[in-house]
Amino acid sequence: MIVGGGVPADKVLADAVALLGDRKPMKPAAAIEKLSKNMRDIVLERVVASGWVREERGTILGLFPTRRWPQSTRATNVGSAPNCAPY
Repeated sequence: MIVGGGVPADKVLADAVALLGDRKPMKPAAAIEKLSKNMRDIVLERVVASGWVREERGTILGLFPTRRWPQSTRATNVGSAPNCAPY
């Protein structure tokens, strides 16, 4: 049941509502399992797009692809970023 009937402005939340909204009630573990597919990639794309980390792709021994997300220079200047407080 969705209170208010509107679609959330956030794409991730809108996708979750579309996925779970029309289904019969389910246990939280089942809902999380359905929602967690591809969630890691979606969240990482958002964090990269916001500038907190940058994605680096490479290979190990020239064979095995790797990806890492080191902190960007924007993230090190915590005080200068809007809506951001130090840890």
